[in-house]
Amino acid sequence: MSILTVTAPAAGAALAVLLAVRARAFTPTGDPVEFDPAARAVAASATAADSLLRVIAAAPVARHQPQTPGPARSAASREALFLEVVGPPSRPGVIEVTGRDDHGFPVLAVRAAAPGKAIAAVLLHLRDVNGTVPRVDFAWPVAGHRRGLIRFLLLGSGHLAAVTVAVLRSAEPDPARRPRVHVGP
Repeated sequence: MSILTVTAPAAGAALAVLLAVRARAFTPTGDPVEFDPAARAVAASATAADSLLRVIAAAPVARHQPQTPGPARSAASREALFLEVVGPPSRPGVIEVTGRDDHGFPVLAVRAAAPGKAIAAVLLHLRDVNGTVPRVDFAWPVAGHRRGLIRFLLLGSGHLAAVTVAVLRSAEPDPARRPRVHVGP
């Protein structure tokens, strides 16, 4: 009986901590989003002729070679921009966005503490700046579905697309103005 009285409060405290962490993962960020001049140029040129702003959330690629200019891309290949969350910001409490051209493809590199919140904040910022509701595409995770689902349910992290959707729903109550999130292979 004494084991139950000792473990029940500890289990209750652990559950309270887990629920608090999970709730915090879905609250909208109030962190300011700062675009450098190159990121502003990439964002301004990203809106396609049909007013669709397509963003592809991509994992950062390790670059061991210096970047060399690639062949010129057509206008159709520039209709999408790539968004990478590359690590923590240099200044706490700020979402830093830098722009670059990677072999003809526009890339926004984001430095932030929480990737899901950062992607949602950048999408909302792009919407406000360009006047177009963006659409973001995520790749479906390939391995570790059970472990990822458990981590997502307990901690609110792991499934980046789901976390981004939850933050966007909290931050933008109007579905017509909310950035669209698509998950596919």
